[in-house]
Amino acid sequence: MKPRLIIFSLTLIVLILTIANVVNANNTSVTTEEGVSTNLIPDRIPVTNNTYNVHFVDFVYDVNSRFMTTITKEKLLKAKSVLDIVPKEAKWDKLSVETVVVAVLKDAEEIIEIGNEMQLNTAQMNLLKSVDYSSNIYIKTRAINNNYKNKSIEDFAYYITIVPEKETAYNDGHAIFMAYLKEKSRSLITHLNEDQLQAGKIVFTITKNGTIENVQLESSSGYKSIDTKMIEIIKNAPGTWTPAENAKGEKVNQTLVFSFGKMGC
Repeated sequence: MKPRLIIFSLTLIVLILTIANVVNANNTSVTTEEGVSTNLIPDRIPVTNNTYNVHFVDFVYDVNSRFMTTITKEKLLKAKSVLDIVPKEAKWDKLSVETVVVAVLKDAEEIIEIGNEMQLNTAQMNLLKSVDYSSNIYIKTRAINNNYKNKSIEDFAYYITIVPEKETAYNDGHAIFMAYLKEKSRSLITHLNEDQLQAGKIVFTITKNGTIENVQLESSSGYKSIDTKMIEIIKNAPGTWTPAENAKGEKVNQTLVFSFGKMGC
């Protein structure tokens, strides 16, 4: 099947499933004590990563940066304080800190610089300046949380991925790419042992040219056949990608993580 035909078919699947969900939601009703039939429209429809419910375990699909919290390299380089890095909703401005750890994760290694205030010290700032796109860092602090009456000392942490100022994107849309992954793998996951299933991860790079390269298994799903198939599916994905760009508009590589199987970190 030609790549464009595959994409057209996946687009049609996503459209049909979307329409079906809307129809089902509109047709849901109950009968009240007065005998009046009332349509029930949920306040919010739960989001699920799973399009196909033909298997007996919750098989997760997700393609994203390593960590949910992200920051652009440009913003990171301008940071003078930890408060410039962690999300505002974390309310770290209400903490009375004892120690602040800034760390860069490199494979199994952690490069750490320690301070004793929210303001970044010279060593911490120099460490953050050394990171590149798709690098991963964490910020940890031991502090008193002044948000609550209980003034006990607690540990707080944020794990963060450094992303380009303009991130890479699948040109036919994220939903179509996810539908492709599910369609190509669903025959493998109809009967799985939940106890054996693990959090599988495959890392791959979208290059400056918009091609998929460096596809590698980082952690197994617990099923070698599924791991092998998922690598093949990523390598043979149809369609094209728009490369990521830095603050100057120059194209840069971006690494993505395909998480599959059991929900994991």
